[in-house]
Amino acid sequence: DNAFGAMDTCKEVYKASGAEGIVEGFVQGVNGAVCAYGATATGKTHTMKSLSRFCVKDVFAHKEWDLGSVLGDAEFDLRLSAVEVYNEQVYDLLQTGKARHLPLRLLEGQRGSASRSGGVVVDKALQVKVTSREECDAFLDRALRERETARLKTNERSSRSHFVARLHLRQTRQTPNPGPQGDGEGKADILSSTLTLVDLAGAEQQLQLLNQLRSFEHQ
Repeated sequence: DNAFGAMDTCKEVYKASGAEGIVEGFVQGVNGAVCAYGATATGKTHTMKSLSRFCVKDVFAHKEWDLGSVLGDAEFDLRLSAVEVYNEQVYDLLQTGKARHLPLRLLEGQRGSASRSGGVVVDKALQVKVTSREECDAFLDRALRERETARLKTNERSSRSHFVARLHLRQTRQTPNPGPQGDGEGKADILSSTLTLVDLAGAEQQLQLLNQLRSFEHQ
């Protein structure tokens, strides 16, 4: 656990909060999530936007520095999806036209399928393939601009929706497995992992309810 001051930078938050370690696990095949929660006007969206950029930067640094030319774009497949939960409906932030405003269905995933753990999946959410840090950042910026906003007393541009971006990584690596004559084709090892970035809406209603309960206790 950490507490950060007003002078701490987003990079310091990224490193000390554990987000950096989550990304390191993600590129090694471990699912992870980074989430921002709190009241409106506390800087959640700004912080998550900055942390997302550091996450993307480190993912592509892993490809370029750790793997070098071992994996090409076909073997290092990174896709991005981004949705918002608004008024109890889920919308695709990367869609355009009429599809942008149509709510998506939530389905129960089957064990052994794309959602191996069998959890809830968003049906037909668009996944765009990204091959560079700049391309991924551009899609994230586009999704954030599409996010539903409304005017609140505490913040004129406060988000009224939950923002969920997911990076889906599939890495295919060839493991040497020579035959008796040294001409074996080798074995392909596949690592699949998901990194989820969440910016929750302001928690004014929850805070108001808590304050009401506290007031009732003192009556």
